[in-house]
Amino acid sequence: MEEFGAAKQASSNAMNAMNAMNAMNAMNAMNAMNAMNAMNAMNAMNAMNAMNAMNAMNAMNAMNAMNAMNAMNAMNAMNAMLGLGGLQLGWSSAPADFLSTSDLSQLTPAQVDAQCPVASFDTFQFGKTITYALPKFETLSSTFEKVVCADGDGCPAGSDAVVWVQNSDGYWVLHRVYLGFAIACSNRVVR
Repeated sequence: MEEFGAAKQASSNAMNAMNAMNAMNAMNAMNAMNAMNAMNAMNAMNAMNAMNAMNAMNAMNAMNAMNAMNAMNAMNAMNAMLGLGGLQLGWSSAPADFLSTSDLSQLTPAQVDAQCPVASFDTFQFGKTITYALPKFETLSSTFEKVVCADGDGCPAGSDAVVWVQNSDGYWVLHRVYLGFAIACSNRVVR
């Protein structure tokens, strides 16, 4: 039986709809495959990045081991040069000072310089006595602490402790107070 008119149009429309659905299914399948390929590519890249990171860490570990070995070799070479005893700080003691007061804040830098001997120590190396001298007011560590106000100091508790010092031009300049450790004289450490 041959189809004419509306019947023929209906079957043609149904076939077109099926073709459109097949085309959409093919496109969806291709999109799914593309998504899977993109995910696989990303996984491969992630795996390569992880391997590169591990290789970098292994290279750094090898370099750290080599540096540690080099440091030990340098120490062994120094010990070999200095003899079996290594570096000996010797037998000397700090000479006494001749301060007019034990309160260093009452002395000028010139008075401290005049009344304090240089801090030194003797060592015996390679058959010779060597005296090492340290400058006055030599900082003992790189640790400095900011001084803050406490209750009753005349400033808000916890704020920076400050002093005003007049400069050579007559202007008063604000200075914040910090604490550290230093050798002031041969036998005195100040904070």
